[in-house]
Amino acid sequence: MAGHLYRLPDGDMPPAIAAVSAAVRDRFRAVFLTRHITVLGLFSLLPARSDHLLLIVPFAVVMPDGLIASIAFSPLVLPVIFMIVEGWSEV
Repeated sequence: MAGHLYRLPDGDMPPAIAAVSAAVRDRFRAVFLTRHITVLGLFSLLPARSDHLLLIVPFAVVMPDGLIASIAFSPLVLPVIFMIVEGWSEV
C-alpha cells in the first residue's frame, strides 16, 4: 500500500483512501487465487491415511483455517488499520 502513496510525478501525495483502494484493487486477484488454491490443495490431503502422511494431515487441517482468516484480513482489516494510522497523522 505504501508504494501507491508515492506515484504522483509532481511530488504531491494522493489521498490515503485513493492509495489504499488502488493497492487493494491491484493485489486482490493474486492474493485471492493464491490462497484459495493453497486451501484446496491442503484439503485434498485430509482423506489420506498413509503412514508417511501421518504428520502432514494435522497441518492440512490447521493451515487452511489460517489462510481463510487471512483472506478476510488482508483486503479488509489491513486497509482499515492503514486508514486509521493515516488519519491520525493528517490531524
